[in-house]
Amino acid sequence: MTAEDFIVAADSVLNKRGLTVAGLRSALTGIVDAKTMRLLDKCDPRAQSGTETLARVRLRARGYKVQVQPRRPSGGHSDLAIGRLIIECDSRQHHLLDEAQYEKDRLQDRKSLLAGRPTFRLTYAMVIHHWDDALADIAEFVRADRHRDRRRC
Repeated sequence: MTAEDFIVAADSVLNKRGLTVAGLRSALTGIVDAKTMRLLDKCDPRAQSGTETLARVRLRARGYKVQVQPRRPSGGHSDLAIGRLIIECDSRQHHLLDEAQYEKDRLQDRKSLLAGRPTFRLTYAMVIHHWDDALADIAEFVRADRHRDRRRC
């Protein structure tokens, strides 16, 4: 199991079971080695999918300040954000097969864009198989400094 695999699994356990990182750390004491225990520092019980966890971990490894489950201007939460840039990690089942969710997502994207919060939507394949391309697009957006909120300056 890779470090990413462990973090994905741990995030899922934390979220689904309503555990804290400290609680999971306590439960794993004596079961996993010290190196694996340190991976719990990268876990977040707010993560709601494996692709969301992978994107967060990979972006933070590149030095990005990633917010988890930030509020959207139109209400609700998004998966991740870097500054003003909203990042959604969409599964086909939840976001494409559920017509009401699909419509809600597009409405939130429009309202967020009007509020100066553009959205990048990443699919499972983009995160798992085409991460370098997705990362390049995020890096280009951030490099152009479009993710910063100029109203606060």
